[in-house]
Amino acid sequence: VSYGLGNFFFFYNSLIQLALLMELKSVLNVECYVSDPVFTKNEHTFMTDLGLRVLNQNDECCFKTELPTLFYMVHCGAAMYNNVIWSNFCKNKLQDCFILGNSFASFSEVATLNANVRRDSTYVLKLAETVDEQPFTLKGTSDLFLAFSGTSLHCFSTEKLECLPEEFWTLEDESKPTYENFSSI
Repeated sequence: VSYGLGNFFFFYNSLIQLALLMELKSVLNVECYVSDPVFTKNEHTFMTDLGLRVLNQNDECCFKTELPTLFYMVHCGAAMYNNVIWSNFCKNKLQDCFILGNSFASFSEVATLNANVRRDSTYVLKLAETVDEQPFTLKGTSDLFLAFSGTSLHCFSTEKLECLPEEFWTLEDESKPTYENFSSI
């Protein structure tokens, strides 16, 4: 599931990110869903022609997993990651969620200084200690680096999730989180 890819007809970094998404789709041999409200009609058609399934409705990153799922979310805002985690907030679902996107460790650092990030990433911060984070690096020096700067692969450790007390999984508020500016970082 890809969120926040951006306008790849207009932005080089978005095009590079689309190229990696297509490579992942091919290597993993999986069905791939993409969503970004900024896609143009031509981008929508192009992705459909590539075999990607464009989600026509903006679910604001509230995709509930049924199978192991990779969320491809390079350079997305804190609220977007927060909604992915909120939508799958139970240990059985999170252990099947993998996120390729902004470093959660960086979110934790920024949240200490920025109240907006702290407010928009409550679930990210709540689970920061249970995620195994591997920085995504490119070999050698490359112009491609900017398209993936600050990117990490996140896996929720089954062992760490199992150690959390049952009351940890009780949501204080069952309703979907709300944000002042959903696209903010």
